[in-house]
Amino acid sequence: MTFFNDFRAAIDSYDSDSVDVKIQAFQLYGAGSKLDTGEWFRFQIAVFNQGHIDMRNITVRIYGSNYAKVSLVYGGVSNSVDLKFSKLDAHHSAQSGAWIYGKATQSTGGTAKDVVSARIAYWDASLDHLLLDHSNWGPVEAKVNIKIESD
Repeated sequence: MTFFNDFRAAIDSYDSDSVDVKIQAFQLYGAGSKLDTGEWFRFQIAVFNQGHIDMRNITVRIYGSNYAKVSLVYGGVSNSVDLKFSKLDAHHSAQSGAWIYGKATQSTGGTAKDVVSARIAYWDASLDHLLLDHSNWGPVEAKVNIKIESD
């Protein structure tokens, strides 16, 4: 049972230990180089799988805050939205082609604050990488060892 308990713990912590979710391609919609209340911004999400487990049916949840709301379409707002990735093999990354839209709803009071965050919400583990991709050539074991004489 120890192996299975340890394996379950490793799977439970896999997304925090071996996966990074990053916001990329951040863009402002306002006229200037700063974000004002009521203005829109957009970004994309990238997921980096740095471990040995293939990930399938991944849902990344993007959260708004007291300072901003989020949406999958320009014009709508919500407290959170889900972005789906069908698969992410071990040691690979994927960037969403979809834009996530945000709308600034309240001032941060003159200091920069986290106004949007993202994390893995759900995923399925696949052991294909460990069980299939790691099956390589084994050591030479079978040999013909015989003395050959000349005529």
